[in-house]
Amino acid sequence: MLDADSGLFGGSFHGGETISAETLSLDGAVVAMGAGVFVADTIQINQTTTIDWTGAGGGSLQVQSSWAFDDDAGWRISATFTGQVNSGTFYAGMHSLPERFNLVAWPVALELSAAAAGFHTIPRSDLQLVQDPATGDQVAFRVALGRDVENIYGGVAVRKNTGVGAHNKLYYGPAIAGSVAEFTSYQMSADTRFQ
Repeated sequence: MLDADSGLFGGSFHGGETISAETLSLDGAVVAMGAGVFVADTIQINQTTTIDWTGAGGGSLQVQSSWAFDDDAGWRISATFTGQVNSGTFYAGMHSLPERFNLVAWPVALELSAAAAGFHTIPRSDLQLVQDPATGDQVAFRVALGRDVENIYGGVAVRKNTGVGAHNKLYYGPAIAGSVAEFTSYQMSADTRFQ
């Protein structure tokens, strides 16, 4: 997320996020975090964090998130953002894939290997399928898009990144390169399955 007042990004991959509470559950049982080897069919991490730009003249958000990883090569995330921030770029979620996953198969066919670098629009849909045409490997993304989602792409967008570490990303969120708006509450959930 880019705080429009401070001009700074913040979040799990951009810094500025502080954890205030965290629990780890294995197969539904809460366990102590620490060193060790654990075997489980389901791993879940629940966190309470704060993304704070107030020291640079911006806003602040509290985030309640849950990450669940299953033995069937899938994971789920759900999050609630509350607070106050002005932003025109609010990615509530992002999925990165190796460059070999270069065919968006649903909700529209889009061959990324032939596409220019940058963002590409995908028709609004709660389901996106991305494939590796050479192997047939497929990743299914299910995103709960609220009616309040407003961004220049209309919903989910795919971005082709080239050069060193080339990869493809799916972005979704209430604001992507849009006009600045005030956010005080937003909820999202997504489910990813490798098929």
